[in-house]
Amino acid sequence: MSRMTLEMAANYARKRFELYPCADETQIKIFEETYGVELPEEYRTFILTIGNGGTQWVRPFFELGEAGERQSALQYLSQPFPYSSHWNQSQAEDYYKPHHIQGTLPFFHEGSGMYHLLVVTGAECGNVWLDARVNDSGIGPLPYQANAPRITFFEWFKWLDELFDQTG
Repeated sequence: MSRMTLEMAANYARKRFELYPCADETQIKIFEETYGVELPEEYRTFILTIGNGGTQWVRPFFELGEAGERQSALQYLSQPFPYSSHWNQSQAEDYYKPHHIQGTLPFFHEGSGMYHLLVVTGAECGNVWLDARVNDSGIGPLPYQANAPRITFFEWFKWLDELFDQTG
């Protein structure tokens, strides 16, 4: 997948979301200091200049600091994301515990309990993963295909647009 620019990501985002007003530098600094992280540059730039979350029918693109049912995961935000490949141990006693998505910022609720996660710490920092534990499919990088290249936050908007074109 080719590298997306901010302008390209913004065009895809505006096509699919009603965007909220932008965050400001103070909001971002408070968030980063509160959680002990530095947000990936693509996400930071997007919420500063294009929009800080938005809505897409009933699917929320969360504002900074909001994470829906995954809100408890924010307490683990500064800890390194533990995975570098798909993880699924659905029989594990702690399968649904938030530490499995530590180091990620849940930013989009796909529906049916599945969340898109922006990795903010560790080797996968800047990449988007899917938390599909709700249907026992584990946690894996997007696109959800074996050996596919990882997608970044900007690239995610194009990927999502193509997904919606395919699924209607």
